[in-house]
Amino acid sequence: MIAWLRRLLADAPLRKASRLERDARTVVEMVAQTYREPSLQAVASRAAEAIAGTDAVDGGADALERWQQRLRSLHAEARRSQDQVELSALTLAIIDLQARALGEQGRGARDAIGAFLDGRGVD
Repeated sequence: MIAWLRRLLADAPLRKASRLERDARTVVEMVAQTYREPSLQAVASRAAEAIAGTDAVDGGADALERWQQRLRSLHAEARRSQDQVELSALTLAIIDLQARALGEQGRGARDAIGAFLDGRGVD
C-alpha cells in the first residue's frame, strides 16, 4: 500500500504535465474551430501579452504565485463578463505558467501554446 502511494505521488508531476499538454492542445483546437481570423489574432495577442507578463515577473516563487492569482482573477472576470476571447487567452496563459513551473516536463504544453502563437505571428 505504501509503495503504491509513493509511486502515485512520484508520478504526479508527469500526470500534471500530461494533463496540461492535453488541455493546451484542446484549448488551441477549440479556439481554431470557434473563431475567425480577427478573433484568433486577438486571442494570440492577449495570450502572448499575459505570458510576457509572466516573463517579466521578478522576485521568485512568491511573485509568480501573485501573478498566477492575478491571471486567475482576470480569468474569473472574463468568465463573468462572457468575454470568450479574453477567457481563451487567459486560459492559455495560465496553462503556460503552470507548465513553466514543471520545467522540462511542461515542455509539451508550452510547445503547443508556442505553436499557436507562432502560427498567428505573435512572439
